[in-house]
Amino acid sequence: MATGSAAKRHRAHDAITIGDEMKRYEEEACSSIVDLQRPCVVRLDGHCFHTYTKGFRRPYDLRIHEAMVATATDLLERFGAVTAYTESDEISLLFPPSTAESPSLPFSGRVQKIVSVSAGFASARFNLHMASQPFDGEGEAPLAARVARSDAHFDSRVFSLPDEARLVEYMRWRALLDCRRNSISMLAQAHFPPARLHKLDAQAALRLLKEEKGVDWAREPAFFRFGTYVKKEQFTKEAFNPITRAKVTAVRTRCAARSFEFQPSEALGFLLTRFWPEELSPNSASPTSPRHSRGEGEETACRV
Repeated sequence: MATGSAAKRHRAHDAITIGDEMKRYEEEACSSIVDLQRPCVVRLDGHCFHTYTKGFRRPYDLRIHEAMVATATDLLERFGAVTAYTESDEISLLFPPSTAESPSLPFSGRVQKIVSVSAGFASARFNLHMASQPFDGEGEAPLAARVARSDAHFDSRVFSLPDEARLVEYMRWRALLDCRRNSISMLAQAHFPPARLHKLDAQAALRLLKEEKGVDWAREPAFFRFGTYVKKEQFTKEAFNPITRAKVTAVRTRCAARSFEFQPSEALGFLLTRFWPEELSPNSASPTSPRHSRGEGEETACRV
């Protein structure tokens, strides 16, 4: 009996010792923390989306766009970002510097936790939103089957920027440079074979589209040319006070998506604000990219 008890104690001690050792290894590899005193960005990219999107409508498919905007909205609400921006197969979440009164990034800025949870959450939500999209009969049966497999997934990275000016530069890079380049390239590839586009820069591709196909990039939808921003907005709603039994005007919040050309000189007026500023009216949204509203009556973003 004594021998059996000693063996049990030894195994328990061994398990604790091994557990502590393994946790040290985990901490060494997963202990990085983002500088929370600076503006931060979480950027998610669709992994191998060139394969996932093969066979969808070109140069863009509204079903994928709708799913990306809905996923960006989910991420903004789930992680408490002040702005989400999506173009092509990527989503950027923007966070202001944290303060004692208003923490910004979730998980206390732990890099491993942020990137793993955000990538998993984005993958799950995007697959859910794609599953709700319509597909046309037998002609799109292979696409419907691909979507039904829920194989789409994202990678994620998080980093801080030195100051708000560099955050504006980050968005200029994504919205003015990368989005424009991507959209011109996708539009050209929808009309010409790769051989015709070999070594052509963006301006040459634009000229080729206009001269040979009569296609004007400037007439494409705003979401395709400029990307889409998601933020919370405040709105008024008629409500009923159950105590006074009187009608009242209540202020509520919801998420709203809008597409417009990024202006660096005006960017700080909305990038790090909690709500859409009044001067950015709902009419800024692209007519083919309807405003997405969610969370009517919700007072605050979900925190993690």
